[in-house]
This record gives sequence, structure tokens and C-alpha cells, in this order.
Amino acid sequence: MLKFYCRRNNLLVLLLLFCFNQSFSQTGNIADQIVGVVGNNIVLKSEVESQYAQLIAQGTPDAENLRCKILDQLLLNKLLLHQANIDSLNVEESQVNQKIESNLSYFIQQIGSVEKLEQYYGKSVAELKEEFKPLIREQLLAQQMQSKITKGLSSSPSDVRSFFNKIPKDSRSEEHTSELQSHSDLVCRLLLEKK
Repeated sequence: MLKFYCRRNNLLVLLLLFCFNQSFSQTGNIADQIVGVVGNNIVLKSEVESQYAQLIAQGTPDAENLRCKILDQLLLNKLLLHQANIDSLNVEESQVNQKIESNLSYFIQQIGSVEKLEQYYGKSVAELKEEFKPLIREQLLAQQMQSKITKGLSSSPSDVRSFFNKIPKDSRSEEHTSELQSHSDLVCRLLLEKK
């Protein structure tokens, strides 16, 4: 009797595994992709696409390397966020709430009314506040870290010109600069198009 019970359970487990495997192999859809990692922070392809869609909706011209610029900015923000966590920086809840209220006021002003905003996003203002909270917290931490890094630094146009003129002319040719940029763009495009 025990032998029959074990055999029946094994058969049931195999049947469930087969069904589970078939359901995933039939869809073939990928929920999301990781396109960058900084410390414990990841950048998802959906984040890049979301920001890209927002910029296009705001009227930003669709440049060839717009997604790459977005990825660069997201990676920089994740780097600042990672360093902020290492340095144990924190943001007060009141700062987060104040920034959320400021952003929502701006969005409402742009779209016309609270009702139109809720209709546009398909969510209530309370749901939007909860959704924005971790994003705003990260943004404020990254800004705080950037301020900490750049505190006391200043440069004038003459400082930049002086620095540039110290670089040997053969090291700053346009050919090398554009070649480096095209390699960087290629790597970025490959990361974003990876399936």
C-alpha cells in the first residue's frame, strides 16, 4: 500500500512539473530584464522604457541614443544611491512627503484637475503617493549624495579651458572621441536590445 502511495505521489509531482514547465514554455514572454547592476541596486529594462516613453510624451526628440542616455543616468543614480547607503545617509519622511505633494501639484496643474490625473494614471491620488514614495526617496538620497560629493567644488569656464588645453592635442582628436562614443553607444544598444 505504501509503495502504491509513493508511486502515485511521484506521478502527481511529475505531472505538475510537466504542466508547470509547459505553461512557461508556451508563453515565451519575459517579464523584465536586468540591464545594469550597481551594488545591490538593479536597473530594469522596463525602467529605461518607462522613462523613454515619458520623455517622448513630454516632447523630447527621439534621438538615436536617447535610451542610452537614460540608462547612463539611471546607472549614475544607482551609483549615488549605493554610495548613499554605504555612507548611511537618510531622508526624512517629511522631505519625501513634501516632494510628492510638490510633484503631484505640478502634475495636476499640467493635466488640469485631480480627476484627470487619476483617470490618466488609472489610480487614485493615494495610490500614486504610495507608488511614488520609494522612487522619491531614492531620488532625494541620490541628490543628497551628489551634493555631498560636490560640496565645495567649483570650476569656471576658464578652469575647464585650462584643463582641456593641458591635454595633449593628439590625445583629444575628434576621431578617437567619436570612435569611443560609438563603442559606448553600441554596448548600450546591445544591453537594451538583449533578449
